[in-house]
Amino acid sequence: MSAKDDAAAQVQELMRMAMGEAAAGRDLAIFSRMVVNVVAAAIGHSDLSETRARAGQGVGYGPGWHAARKAATERDRVCVNCGSDENLEVHHIRPLRLFRRKSDAHALSNLKLLCRSCHAEADRLFRATEATQ
Repeated sequence: MSAKDDAAAQVQELMRMAMGEAAAGRDLAIFSRMVVNVVAAAIGHSDLSETRARAGQGVGYGPGWHAARKAATERDRVCVNCGSDENLEVHHIRPLRLFRRKSDAHALSNLKLLCRSCHAEADRLFRATEATQ
C-alpha cells in the first residue's frame, strides 16, 4: 500500500469516527487537525503550518490568522501551560466562533501557545464550562 493509499484509508477512518462524534453533538475540531496531519505526512510535510498554508488555510481562520499565529508563537515559544516545546498549536482563548469577525478573534491577547494535549484539554474545559451556563 502506498503512502497516499494509507493516508486515504486513515482519512476515511477519521471521517467515520467524526460522523459518530457529530451525531453525539461533540466538537469536530480535533478531527480536522488529525486529517491535516495525516495528509501532511503523506505528502512529506512535517510542518503543519506549511501544509495549511499550501492548502489555503484549509480550516477557515480568515484574514490575519497567519500573522497572528506567528506573533503568538514568537511571543510564547513553548506551551504556556506545561512548558513543552513539541506539537505546539496556537489556541484562541475565546473561541473563534464567538466573534462576529474572525479577524477580531486573532488579537494577540486572545491567543496563547499550547501543546496538542493542553490545547485539547483547554477546548474540553471551555466546552464543559459553556454547557453549564
